[in-house]
This record gives sequence, C-alpha cells and structure tokens, in this order.
Amino acid sequence: MRTADQNEVLGTFLSLLEGPTGDGGVKRAAGLKVSWKQDATHLAAAHRHLDPARSDYDEDSGCHKYVHAAWRLLAVAWQDMRDDGRLPDEPPSGLAFTEGNEAAMRRMLPVDQTPRFFPTGSWDVVGS
Repeated sequence: MRTADQNEVLGTFLSLLEGPTGDGGVKRAAGLKVSWKQDATHLAAAHRHLDPARSDYDEDSGCHKYVHAAWRLLAVAWQDMRDDGRLPDEPPSGLAFTEGNEAAMRRMLPVDQTPRFFPTGSWDVVGS
C-alpha cells in the first residue's frame, strides 16, 4: 500500500508527463514520429532538452524542458528493460483499469479513495 505522500508524488509526476505525452501523441498520429516503443532518438532528445542554452519551456507543448527530458529518459528505460527481457514486449494498457487489475488502480489512488467498476468496463472513484 502506498502512502499519501507517494500517491501525491506519482499523481503530480503523472500530470506533468501528460504534456509531452499529448504533444508526442499528436505528432505520432499525424505520422510525424515513429512509435515511442521503437523511437531510437529518445536519448539524444533527452540530452537536447537538458541543454542549458535551450529555453526552459518547449515551444511545441509549452511544457518544461526537464519534463520532456524525463519523459524521454523513461522511454529509454522502458526500451532497455524490454530488450533485457525484464518487461513484456508491449506495455500494459495504461489507465484502462478493469476488475482484473484493480490492485494496480488502488496503488495509484490516494489512500482515501477506492475504484468502483461497472459491468460495462468503465470505472470511477469513490471517496473524498
């Protein structure tokens, strides 16, 4: 079980990562970028985002450059761990939670909230 502090950190970081995820997703959907799972430019892009001469905020997404760097480094880590056989070839389905993975959902929510699942596969959160 995660502490309230751990949930706060994960929730905050997840919300920060939504910016670069959305920006890259739009570019991938338009055919301007390859899938993040196969993209071989993550490490070089992370280095570019860490460049002190670069603007603090990305011109395309408006997000802080260090959030973009963190996103790229997480992608590199995922690719490396996948290639080492430590992770499956395909990532989990993300936030599409079902009763089968309710434990994962519980770990992501604040300690005073509980997921509620419906037969349709949708869910919401009960609690304060």
